[in-house]
Amino acid sequence: MLRKESAKLQVLLDGSEGSASAVTMGYVNQIIMKYSSKILAEIIGSRQTIGSVNAEIRAWYNPALKSRNFMVPGVLVMILLITTTNLTSMAIVKEKEIGTLEQLLVTPIKAPELILGKLVPFIIIAAVNVCVVLVAMVVGFGIEIKGSLGLLILLSSFFLLTSLGLGLFVSTVSRTQQQAMMTAQFFIIMPMMYLSGFTFPIENMPAILQFISCGIPMRYFLVIVRSIILKGVGFGTLWYEAMALLGMGVVILVLSMLRFHRKLD
Repeated sequence: MLRKESAKLQVLLDGSEGSASAVTMGYVNQIIMKYSSKILAEIIGSRQTIGSVNAEIRAWYNPALKSRNFMVPGVLVMILLITTTNLTSMAIVKEKEIGTLEQLLVTPIKAPELILGKLVPFIIIAAVNVCVVLVAMVVGFGIEIKGSLGLLILLSSFFLLTSLGLGLFVSTVSRTQQQAMMTAQFFIIMPMMYLSGFTFPIENMPAILQFISCGIPMRYFLVIVRSIILKGVGFGTLWYEAMALLGMGVVILVLSMLRFHRKLD
């Protein structure tokens, strides 16, 4: 300190125990700061005061740093994805298994009408799920929706285009309900869960995975849901995520409908 040089201190922690290492590092930093201040006070002398900086940190949008405020809106997205994708894929495959799909093909019903009739019930189920989760979030967890509820419902419909389209696509490549469920779980739901930012922060992913996540619709919907519920922002802030989600949803749904139409033919 008299030579105005810094001293190096090495602390080795087991990084495989992430939580314990983070807590330990916090204690180590406090001990080192306290010990350094004590030595500095002895060198300068007790008659002189030593200046210090007291950091008062405030977290925006979640001051108490409650994990439920961050996780519950994400659970809303997961429920919407799982219910619509799984139900859509398995319900249509079930028609193939029991042979009722062939019976529908000989009726005057056209392919677009058949597809629409299959998707409408799942849209209603998804709307009910969204309402139930929102009520549970507000009443049960005490999380206030700070933004526009109408905007949240509108943008949720954009995500529905994606999930319904993916479920429809899975139904065209599956022959049994078990195959449809496994395909949806391993090739759609799990990649979305791990690459969308729901489980791991996108900023902590390798560059290649961050690039791949740009093509994950759930990534944009998570930003929309958490921004509306926690931050109270409007469409002016979320227009990029909304347009990206709408574009992906329309493309996926149209391509899935065309493939399903060819399967019917």
